[in-house]
Amino acid sequence: MLLFRRVLLITTCLTLFVFLGADVSRKGVTQSVAGISVAKGLFAQATITLPRVDGAVSYNIYYKEVTDGHYIHAVRNIPASTTTYLVSYLKKNKKYHYKISAIGTNGKEFWWSKVTLLTDTLSM
Repeated sequence: MLLFRRVLLITTCLTLFVFLGADVSRKGVTQSVAGISVAKGLFAQATITLPRVDGAVSYNIYYKEVTDGHYIHAVRNIPASTTTYLVSYLKKNKKYHYKISAIGTNGKEFWWSKVTLLTDTLSM
């Protein structure tokens, strides 16, 4: 009986090893990976250069599509030591406005940049 169990266990392990090996070595991609690849093709990204504002401990970036009425996207509490920030998952072929605020030691926004058109978007 013990020999039968060992043979069964070894056979099962070998069978799993062969099937998993065949599955992993398949050419092509799975549906979930293909979905990510297709979704990324729909988006763009852009780099925003952050200003140097005296007294700032961090920055907020607010951005929106030009056609939107108000700023619906925000990146908050970017450390003041950061010089650029990469904004990702922008819709391709859309224009965006952004503005930056500086945050003081009291945690309040005390400086605002002018509204700027986000240019030089790159495909993801």
